[in-house]
Amino acid sequence: MSTPQLQTSGATDPYSRRSLVLICIAIFVLALALRMVALAVVGVSSNAPNYWSESGTVAQNLISGRGYTFNFYGLRQAQPLQSFMPPLFIWLLYACLHFSTQPALALAAVHAVLSSLTAVAIFLLAAQLSGRKSVALLSGLAAAGYPVMVLMITIPISLTLHLAVLAWALVFTALLAPRPNWLLALVTGTTWGVLALGRPAIVAFLPLVLLWLWWNRRTRQDWLQEEVATISEVDLDRRQFQAGLAFIRQQPKEWLALMSEKAVGFLWFRQGIGALYDAKWTAYYRPLYVILLILTIAGLAISTRRWRQYSLLYLLFVFYTAIHVFYNVQTRFRWEIEPFFLIFAALCLVEVYDRVSSAVLADADRLDPHAPDRV
Repeated sequence: MSTPQLQTSGATDPYSRRSLVLICIAIFVLALALRMVALAVVGVSSNAPNYWSESGTVAQNLISGRGYTFNFYGLRQAQPLQSFMPPLFIWLLYACLHFSTQPALALAAVHAVLSSLTAVAIFLLAAQLSGRKSVALLSGLAAAGYPVMVLMITIPISLTLHLAVLAWALVFTALLAPRPNWLLALVTGTTWGVLALGRPAIVAFLPLVLLWLWWNRRTRQDWLQEEVATISEVDLDRRQFQAGLAFIRQQPKEWLALMSEKAVGFLWFRQGIGALYDAKWTAYYRPLYVILLILTIAGLAISTRRWRQYSLLYLLFVFYTAIHVFYNVQTRFRWEIEPFFLIFAALCLVEVYDRVSSAVLADADRLDPHAPDRV
């Protein structure tokens, strides 16, 4: 795979391969150090490994010989579900349970590495989409120290794993458009396929990925419990789907109001954010996110100058928002895409810096008309 070509102030100014590798290593080491500090200070979740929810239950059933099963919250003890949760995170949990005597700590260590790799991926993605060294470096450093990414390694949920795979899938996709080759295409498709093993709904995003690749191709720049306990999994899915459609037909205004509330809850804060997380840090997270959101909105506006490149992230944001309004929205579901907001926030800060610098130089010229021309 070739090195991303970064541009500064419109002129080609690529990183050398050596400097790119050194920056990636530096971001990874910084991110890993911060996550190790968080692990030492916060420790792993006091609920681990019991708080592994559905995926943890399936993994523990695999370890105990009960197979890939889930009893649907105790309602299907006799006929447990066998396809309730996607397997990617379950495989990781199974490996931690099988190979480690301290599975919760092992999972946190794996999460620390994955989260650090995500910071590197965000640096590379920003480099490829923005073409600016300053935006890329600021994005990578922000991802290395972003509190949500740092603290989530201590909690045994699938967020960190899914985010890492998503970030690298986006990096490979961004690299594939200007430099198509069969090996990179294979790696890109495989990475998206791995993500689908954890996030099956991402398959619906793939047509948008193909559309983005075309844009940027080289040639152009309510049941009874008794029923729930006995019906088949297929019938269970079908009845839930039918119940949802019936609600939409019977109460369209209420459905639209609910969708609006959930959309706002996904992008803002929905009631219940502190249900699983320590209020000591979520209280600080809220104002941090407000600042990030303001910078992101401004950065989105600025990024329209390179809309073809940034449209990969536009499509991702729209897709994740749209698909979650049909689901049980919690603010944490946004955290899978929130680190990519850092790219636009960095773009905004760099743009402000550039404009302020230019204004200062212009004022200096006006005050001293006889000063030599500045290069």
